[in-house]
Amino acid sequence: MLVSALINPYGAPARVLELLITGQVVAVVTQELLDELTVVLVRPKFRRWIPFADAVSFCEELAAHADLRAAPGPSSRRLRDPDDDYLVALAKGADAVIVTGDSDILDAGLSPLAITPHQLLELVNTC
Repeated sequence: MLVSALINPYGAPARVLELLITGQVVAVVTQELLDELTVVLVRPKFRRWIPFADAVSFCEELAAHADLRAAPGPSSRRLRDPDDDYLVALAKGADAVIVTGDSDILDAGLSPLAITPHQLLELVNTC
């Protein structure tokens, strides 16, 4: 979702990022998640949207303003991509939601634990 927000500053993911920046919502992350985001954002294919130094700075700023949690234990729920199972355990342990556009996660029947950026925006606008 954050990668999408940086690529397209006009979509729902970018509006969710704005909520993070303004403190209206808080990102719950692990060091593993931050490391994965950094690895993705520094890939050469993303240079046209975000310079290397800005990608690193973005991840550092996210870490500084997020709710940094220890890596959770294994989740009892298995996703199509087992590397994403920790996201379910993290969300459950933090009483948070996974905000994603990843159909593998969204199609796993995790609602309301996993929602789209649009759904988060609807929730925030109704509160």
